[in-house]
Amino acid sequence: MKSINYLGLVMAFLTIALFSCGEEEIQPTSKSKFDTEHQSDVPAECSISGSNDAERNSTGNYTMTTELIYPFYNWSIVSGDISIVSGSSSSTVSLSFGPNFSGGIIECEAIGELNSCAERFVIDEMVTCTPPSISIYQVKEFCPGENFNFWGITSDNSEDGYYDWTVSSGAAILSGQGTKYLRVESYPESGRFSVSLVHTSTTCPNYPTSTMKYADFRADCEGGPFY
Repeated sequence: MKSINYLGLVMAFLTIALFSCGEEEIQPTSKSKFDTEHQSDVPAECSISGSNDAERNSTGNYTMTTELIYPFYNWSIVSGDISIVSGSSSSTVSLSFGPNFSGGIIECEAIGELNSCAERFVIDEMVTCTPPSISIYQVKEFCPGENFNFWGITSDNSEDGYYDWTVSSGAAILSGQGTKYLRVESYPESGRFSVSLVHTSTTCPNYPTSTMKYADFRADCEGGPFY
């Protein structure tokens, strides 16, 4: 009788032990442990926020948002007259838009311990004004070796802004640089020369306008006519 009870106890103990081991084998892994082990299998998500447009000669900040833990950031310029002022390796970057900015693309890559993500962001040009057009008027015809006078005429007939004059070889500026009235000395042996003008308006300074004109000579000039 005692031997039978002893055998029963042994069988009961083995049954409990086997059942306990089975429970441990099929016990599901915790969510946090699963996420950590399989994080590299799931593509990371990231996005860039900031203004969708920018003016020339302005600055702006853009921020990369991601679920990665303690990522390393790498900002770059894909296209456009854009330069990085600061923050090229942080979540927020400061950008400068140059005088020739007409739209561009920026990119940021966020690199985590197990995976990474990259995002591009398109920035359009913000045009807030329309500059006046410019033309050159010659006051009177002369011959080589004489002085010529030119006016810069804007489409709105304004006097404002800066007038940047240049002349080709064969002539030299005597006075008027920076103003709308230009006086030019021509060289006797030069013949034909050209005058160029870039006008920067005070009301629309980010969009200078330009034009060019060949000097007009009198028909009876020695060595002429000059075309």
